[in-house]
Amino acid sequence: MPSSIALSLSVGVLSGIATWLVLGPLSAFLLLWAAFIGWGCFFHSGGTMDGLKSGAIGNVFGVICAVITAMLIFNVNLGALTAAIWVGVVVIGLVYIGATVSIMGNIPAAVYGFASTFAYVLQTPDKFTADAIMPAAILVVSSLIVGQLFGFASGTLAGKLTKS
Repeated sequence: MPSSIALSLSVGVLSGIATWLVLGPLSAFLLLWAAFIGWGCFFHSGGTMDGLKSGAIGNVFGVICAVITAMLIFNVNLGALTAAIWVGVVVIGLVYIGATVSIMGNIPAAVYGFASTFAYVLQTPDKFTADAIMPAAILVVSSLIVGQLFGFASGTLAGKLTKS
């Protein structure tokens, strides 16, 4: 089977399964949109086992940077520009570490983790608080990693379908 059809089928079938799981029995534990970001991140990171590793590490690093940023925003008030200043400072660190520490080198994956964390906490009532940030971060990381694993599964299945 041509690889484009194999990948389309595997992603389509597995995305249906993922959607059912996340909107059904796992709805309290995962965010569907974040899982799809993780899935895309897997392919953006090369679609291989190495991509899975670097993407997952990058996602986790980005979420950690988002938590640090949130804690700085909550605890170190710099006036009207508090959030903007702390986001800028932490993102400088995120990019610098990504550029200089090879295991953290998947900067796009880190940005996906950072952005996903803030997307969730800023758009969900009562989540952008010091008490809610860690549970939110765990939810986002879990969703991104599950998405990465679905990406790996869809790539593996597509490879098997291509060979058949």
